[in-house]
Amino acid sequence: MPDVHDLQVSECFEAPGPAFHAYAAPLEAAEGLARDGGLMRVDPDSPGLDRSRHPLSQLLPSKAADHQGREPASVHLSPSPRPLDTIIREVTLVNNSFSYEQLFTEAGLLMRFGLIGCGWIVERDHIPAMLQSDKVEIVATADVAAERARLAARIAGVADSAAYSDYRGLLERGDVDIVSVASPPSTRPQIIRDAAAAGKHVVCEKPFALSLAAADEMIAACQAAGVTLAIYHNYLYYYEHRLATQLIAEGKIGDVVATEICGLGSQPWMGAEQFRPGWRFDPAMAGGGVMMDIGVHSFYLTELMHAEPAQSVMARMRFADSGVDDHAYCQLALGGATGLVNIAWGEGTARFEIDGTAGYISYVYDEGAGYFGLAVRAVRVGSLDGPTVTHHVPPGRTQFTPEIFADLVDTITGERNAFRSFGPEGRRALEIALAAYQSVAEGKPAALPVLPDQPVYSDGAVPLLESRKVPAHAS
Repeated sequence: MPDVHDLQVSECFEAPGPAFHAYAAPLEAAEGLARDGGLMRVDPDSPGLDRSRHPLSQLLPSKAADHQGREPASVHLSPSPRPLDTIIREVTLVNNSFSYEQLFTEAGLLMRFGLIGCGWIVERDHIPAMLQSDKVEIVATADVAAERARLAARIAGVADSAAYSDYRGLLERGDVDIVSVASPPSTRPQIIRDAAAAGKHVVCEKPFALSLAAADEMIAACQAAGVTLAIYHNYLYYYEHRLATQLIAEGKIGDVVATEICGLGSQPWMGAEQFRPGWRFDPAMAGGGVMMDIGVHSFYLTELMHAEPAQSVMARMRFADSGVDDHAYCQLALGGATGLVNIAWGEGTARFEIDGTAGYISYVYDEGAGYFGLAVRAVRVGSLDGPTVTHHVPPGRTQFTPEIFADLVDTITGERNAFRSFGPEGRRALEIALAAYQSVAEGKPAALPVLPDQPVYSDGAVPLLESRKVPAHAS
């Protein structure tokens, strides 16, 4: 491990360069820390620093071990949004040739995750991907169904004592850097608000709010607390979408004039049996049906493929007896281009087509595939200038990969600007979905952006969905 002596400390959201988290002992109890004009002298041999517990002490060689006879490191502490009982700082290596990844790995420092909401997606996708990442450590879990919290903890290799039935207990832990939120949509705004107040970074499943007013509040709360709000737009990591955007950028099909994303044979994931298996059919809890479930994915992918953002959306929907939409047919206007999104919880086919002025891109699915998010076997490219080219997609794709979490950690710590979906991007996908509901309610195209005086801005889609419920005696 490299000798590290000159350490400059700043807040994680301010640090522009390579950085990693370091932890000091409680301020009141940290013996050996003497303030001198804002500069604090850290004595690595101080009994106030538990070297086995605090990664900061791992980076400061003890006096006895310092064969070059250097003085203890000088550390400048800036104000922290963290609770005072655990002073958490970000340390930037100054004047050193070692890379961030070397330092991060050799020091054994990981970003420590607390998982809030432990349903199927967490059990089957989030945890396996996190466990494969060399930058992530899962330290705690929380779920209102205590059995689910314990199950997730055991899968993650965490003790039962770190599994909570109340997420607020998890937020009180000093060893949680970031929370991953995958509880039902209606619960997410309060969790995000509380996490921000506790000084924790947040990465959340989509949608992270049910209305734009709530989304704006969550973004503002995280900004005020100096923490990151990231959103799981995991389809951005799929090989086929990365390839398609590369081909478009290279001009292989000319200018994109139309896209079609079709998933008429999708099925909703049922909730865990220990909680409420049918929560996706509850308008108040889910905030919407198929539109909130997979429509959000289709909207950020549509804008990904086009040169201009959507300016309006026209939609028609069909509704289940519970009130949630189970079929949605949308047409987006994106400058002079068109984006079609047709999705359903039902029986049908999957398509993903991109038409350009000089060719096309078409995804090849297995026969019978009903959802555009299922595994793609090949990407076919037709061009006016030559023969059709087929790009085979590597097998074995999963919904979540370690790369997602490596990018997230590196972006938060300042190593790389790699992660691409934060609060504003999550808000944008939600905005298009809510505009689609507005279009259905008004029977005409809904303009984007959605303005604050529109009902869906403040109320989301729940009032519309509640009005579509079929009374039990009439079903």
